[in-house]
This record gives sequence, C-alpha cells and structure tokens, in this order.
Amino acid sequence: MSFAKCLDAEEQRLPAPEGRADPRTPLPAQFRVSVEKGIITLTDVNSGKVIGRTTFERWGVVTPTQDKLRHVALDITAAVVAGNGSREHSVNPLHKVYTVADHEKGKAVYVTMTLEHNVAFVLSSDTQTNGRYEALIENRP
Repeated sequence: MSFAKCLDAEEQRLPAPEGRADPRTPLPAQFRVSVEKGIITLTDVNSGKVIGRTTFERWGVVTPTQDKLRHVALDITAAVVAGNGSREHSVNPLHKVYTVADHEKGKAVYVTMTLEHNVAFVLSSDTQTNGRYEALIENRP
C-alpha cells in the first residue's frame, strides 16, 4: 500500500484539491481474513478482490486456537498489505490479541496493534462458526 504525496518542482507539498482528502492522510482500509480447512484468504473489503492466500503450515501454526488465529490474521494482513509478503511475528506470540470489539465491550483494557512500514493494523472484530474463522482488519493512519 502506498500513500502518494503531491509535491511541486521544489518538492514542497501542494495543497489538496478542493473536495479531496489531504494526501498526507491515508484513507483507512479494511481487510477480511477468512480461514477454512487450513486455507487462509486475505480479501480487500472495499473491492472484494482476493489479495493473498496461504496455509497454516507456511505460518508455522499447528493447532489454530482463537488467539493464534488472531495473531496470524494480523501478521498476514500486515505482511501482504504493507510488507514484502513475509515477516517475523511483530505481535509477541506470548501476548493475547485483543480486538476493538473486545475493548468496546469491556473485555480488554487495550486493543492489539501491529506496525509494518509505518502502517498500523488493528483487529476490529472476529467470529468463528462452523469451522470457519473470519476477522476484519483495519489499517489506521
């Protein structure tokens, strides 16, 4: 994901055109991570386009608990969207991952965030039903 800047010939920032967002402020984006039968799929929510697919084996997950699913969802999203497609764990694997929904419901005192190339990612919410896991990830400027 790149955030373009509008610069003039002397590399000074140009004002945003009327009616358009300031180019210094990236627009938030949403991504959906779906896991079914060990296949992890990353989708851009706005366009519906699949932007990445992988497996648990490639990410070293043997037993997918809810917390491991949350770790994988954040790591994969950050790696594909803002990174180079692979990365070390940026969220300590020993720490629990909390969602924005957990925090809003009073179940957590903080929301877990990961950073990749100065782009922050948070897990907004997640669900697990009938063997399918889905997580909504947002990038926050």
